[in-house]
Amino acid sequence: MAHIIKNTANAHERAVERVGQIAIVVALLILGMTASSVSALMLEKNLNELTDEANYIVVGNVKEVKSAWDDNKTNIYTNVTIGIEKVVKGKKIEREVIVKIQGGEVGDLKQWVEGEPEFVSGEKVLLFLSREDKGKGFILKSRFQGKYTIEGDRAINKELNRNISAKEFIDALQQRNKDPLYDVESAAGNEMPAATTTGCYYSYSDRKWTQILGGNVYVQFYKNVPDTWSTSVDNGAFAWNGVAKFSFQDHGSTGRGGPIQDGYSTVCRGTIDGPGGTLAQTTIWYHWWWPWWIAEADIKFDGAESWYAGTGTCPINQYDVWNVAAHEFGHWLQLNDLYISSASEETMYGYASIGETKKRNIYCGDIYGIRYIYGY
Repeated sequence: MAHIIKNTANAHERAVERVGQIAIVVALLILGMTASSVSALMLEKNLNELTDEANYIVVGNVKEVKSAWDDNKTNIYTNVTIGIEKVVKGKKIEREVIVKIQGGEVGDLKQWVEGEPEFVSGEKVLLFLSREDKGKGFILKSRFQGKYTIEGDRAINKELNRNISAKEFIDALQQRNKDPLYDVESAAGNEMPAATTTGCYYSYSDRKWTQILGGNVYVQFYKNVPDTWSTSVDNGAFAWNGVAKFSFQDHGSTGRGGPIQDGYSTVCRGTIDGPGGTLAQTTIWYHWWWPWWIAEADIKFDGAESWYAGTGTCPINQYDVWNVAAHEFGHWLQLNDLYISSASEETMYGYASIGETKKRNIYCGDIYGIRYIYGY
């Protein structure tokens, strides 16, 4: 079960460059997120962009969820069979389609991939889809942003804090198809209450690295990135050191890539989805025994983006390696993304922008989160 916590009482120090303010912490527990609550550090897509970019928008029912290893037995993929009930956008689509997502569970091993939503047999969904490159199936546009669960007369995306009328949503999407200037965002609205008070927020999942009798935890990582990136990647990891019974340790360079289940936790650069989408992605493998002990974690930066690997001011036309690395290493701790506006200062806020550096220094909710999981 994942939980969102708002902290406003109990006395702890903030860390890094934000030390000096004492916060009082009272925990507000909000239930309702799935056990594998998903997240991704990506560019935010509004509903107009999603509608325009999707080849298909459909309403359907989840008939089957089936996971399996790839041919090399290095990654798990899940095929979700969707029975189509209504086509909101697109033509010539089958009555049943397969939506392929990364991650899943095979035997005693589960693979969690940042940004991929969870599907449950029997649920009703509204999906923004595109064909796979080879045309054999479908993928979600913008990952979790492209999936809404239909419950009664509501369309819900809990990660995005959206709970809107399904009928009005579908009507607005159809209107956008007819009129490219029609504003889906304004028409659909968002009736889930938005947080208006400031505070310290974190969200966690019931998984962790092995911790014996509450002792210190040390997690090693290897790097397969350009030499110019090395310091910024380390800075992102070490931002989490020194505030809890947990430390990251750099064990040097490797030729290994990722994400691959090979026993090495690696940071690498490669291809994800091209420019303007996912900036970086964390993959975690963990075993089924309670409480899902983590076996390995990998981070991949999308090499298609323009990156700044220095330690000074990030140019306004690039993404900051240190900034993004700090966020991704937070997922290794099992902290989830946050999408409420009042949590936008946290390192674990789920969107990043060009030129941004504020995630370099972990914020109060980030600190409370790692301390809750591993103690201090």
